[in-house]
Amino acid sequence: MNRQQKRSSCETYMTNQYAVIVAFCWLWASVAFGQKKAEPVTTKLVDTLVVGSDTVLIRETVIVKRDTVRLTQGVPQDTSYWQRSFNGNITLNQATFSNWIGGGVNSVSIGGIINTRALYQRDRWSWDSNADLQLGFVRQAGLFQKASDQILLNSVAGFHIAPKVDLFGSGTFTTYFAPGYEYKRIGSGQSPVKTASFLSPAQLTTAFGLAYKPSDRFAIRFSPLATRFTFLANQSVRYRGDADSIFVQDPTATVYGVTPGRSIRREWAAMQLQMVFSTAVSRVFTFSAKYLLFANYGSLASADHRIDILVAANVTKYLGVTVNVTALYNRDYSPFWQLQQTAGIGLTYTKSTFKKGKKDK
Repeated sequence: MNRQQKRSSCETYMTNQYAVIVAFCWLWASVAFGQKKAEPVTTKLVDTLVVGSDTVLIRETVIVKRDTVRLTQGVPQDTSYWQRSFNGNITLNQATFSNWIGGGVNSVSIGGIINTRALYQRDRWSWDSNADLQLGFVRQAGLFQKASDQILLNSVAGFHIAPKVDLFGSGTFTTYFAPGYEYKRIGSGQSPVKTASFLSPAQLTTAFGLAYKPSDRFAIRFSPLATRFTFLANQSVRYRGDADSIFVQDPTATVYGVTPGRSIRREWAAMQLQMVFSTAVSRVFTFSAKYLLFANYGSLASADHRIDILVAANVTKYLGVTVNVTALYNRDYSPFWQLQQTAGIGLTYTKSTFKKGKKDK
């Protein structure tokens, strides 16, 4: 290659280099100075994020630009659909007297109350179950007696069909823990009359209908289709009352609606009405009330009624006060209203995973 060819090749190379540099500078200038004005960015606080068919509750600031949503802070999604609560109370009382002129009877009493609840909510489905358990004994003047006794289990499955309205199916089971006796209305020298025991009686009620929940604290459930089964597993609880209201053990008597020789009574066609109210007045004070009406279509005038009221207050973390009242009217049990009231101060334990304001009944 001669000198002239080398010079021409060098000039061509330099020209190409300059062309590349000019093209790069033009491209940078067009990006830096020729781009459109940035679109405004909107910052919003959102409460929910819909992912597929699930709604995830969040409390995060998001940046919205056109159709892009970006979370500024990553938070784990709450995939727990269960909420649970537990409240337990144990009370103990004791009194001893010796040569005490003012009078008194030696006594020892112990009792316990457990109230627990589990709530499942996902999409339009819900499942709410609770248990109210009580058991207490007192020994006084050498006589050992039952002071309180109750097993109440309730479970409700619902499907949301409209604002504040659900279709639901429910099951309720009631019975006692321990044998019960009548000590007062008996003849002179007569032994206590056995009137109840575990599963004697026991009642299982199923119901289907509509539930109206105007708020998180209150619910009304009406069931035009309800059935009830009354069980009598122990035939030794059969008794009768004579003309003077004296109780006498009688294996041929009809008790709790169960005729002699049978251990179950079926009521297929009935209606049921439930009302539930529950609120936490403060962090240490709770109140709940339940009303239940059950009426057999064959005897609507003889409807059964049940009222349960529970008041609980925590004095300290492990010291609390509970007051429980149960009123029952069931002509198959007694022609009169029955009342059970218990109150006590004792050790208490409370735990809840319910979200604030989400204790739906």
